[in-house]
Amino acid sequence: MPDIRHSFLRGVIDPTGAIPPNSVYITGISHAPDFPEKVFITRAPCIKAGDGRTIKVVRKKPTSMESETFNWLNELSFGAVIFGFPNNGCRGAPEMIARGDLDGDLYFCCWDNQILKFTTAEPIGDVPIPRKVGTDDCSGNIPKAIAGVTSEDWFCEVNRFMQESAKMKDDIGMLMGKFYKLSTKAADEDKVNFLRNKDAEAFADAYYDTLENGKHGTKIVLPAHLWSKLPAKFQSYLVTA
Repeated sequence: MPDIRHSFLRGVIDPTGAIPPNSVYITGISHAPDFPEKVFITRAPCIKAGDGRTIKVVRKKPTSMESETFNWLNELSFGAVIFGFPNNGCRGAPEMIARGDLDGDLYFCCWDNQILKFTTAEPIGDVPIPRKVGTDDCSGNIPKAIAGVTSEDWFCEVNRFMQESAKMKDDIGMLMGKFYKLSTKAADEDKVNFLRNKDAEAFADAYYDTLENGKHGTKIVLPAHLWSKLPAKFQSYLVTA
């Protein structure tokens, strides 16, 4: 294994089911005896201070894993970070890393001790699954006038729905850019808290909601006092809680 101390690694699900929760196995490190027991990990896009975390690295065979399975893991080539399943009722580790997932995302990992000893990144641990906001109704961001096709003139209704959907896609794309700029602006203006500025974090969370909106119908949550920062035409896509 080359003498590198950071890399982008492909995030994958645990095929063994035996990697402990809140831990990862990094393939190809079996020949690196000095590899640390934790790494700094994040992914793009990351615009919140909390998007960078530390996570435990499996270096020895877990008690719940068969020796044959652990030997197989040790034979894999360098290039993947394998996430253990979470404890029941808790969020998965990828979700806590800039709202990541395991559908092909690359995760930046750093294990340089000279850097790690100065990091204040929060370690990955058990976090209860939060109550999801407004995900029961997948039509949440569809204009009410076209949320259901009830007219006998169904062709016109469907055609109008498609036109509105295209407009909504454009709006969501612009809204995403506005949230990003508003988050960085709020952070830059706060010389004390910087990225941990409350408004910056709220805009960042809304940015992630917007990213997920097209895939999962996620509601875009933004505190009411920040709505005025956006043009009125975008406010119909927002909820406060």
